[in-house]
Amino acid sequence: MAELVSLTEQRMSWEVARHHREQAWMQRLRSKHLAPLDGQIERTELAAQALADLEKDQDLTRWARGADVLHSECYVRRRRLAELERCRVAAVEHYTKEKERLGELLQRVAAVESGMAILDDVTRSRVQQACAHGTRRIFNYWASFVRSHPQGGEVNERFVPAVPSPTEVAEQT
Repeated sequence: MAELVSLTEQRMSWEVARHHREQAWMQRLRSKHLAPLDGQIERTELAAQALADLEKDQDLTRWARGADVLHSECYVRRRRLAELERCRVAAVEHYTKEKERLGELLQRVAAVESGMAILDDVTRSRVQQACAHGTRRIFNYWASFVRSHPQGGEVNERFVPAVPSPTEVAEQT
């Protein structure tokens, strides 16, 4: 009986050790994805600020050229508006790309964190399964022992076989 209890506890401890190895790997992966996150947030904020500044600033004299005096006012205004629109489109594209990169990084971090939560649940389930399997083996052995013992009924009433507890092992996760 003691050997069966010991084997069951070893199996549950092995599952916990496996959990710690996999958890450490996932922590490293999470750190790898978190490392560039601050920089990407800053780049996204700068792109958003540049776009906002461009939207606020409608001063067309910024794109003044020396040759503007040779052209009509209408032509100069259209050229300056076109230049403003090209800059705005470029700023929108830049902001969109930075925002997409930030979204991808956040999704990677969220996926790893979700995997870590799933790993916790899987480990608890594996520990419980190992405990249930060990407990079945212990009670099968006990039933066989009680059946073969000359005073089996009395032994069964007086003694209860020791079984491992999954809660102590599961708390280590």
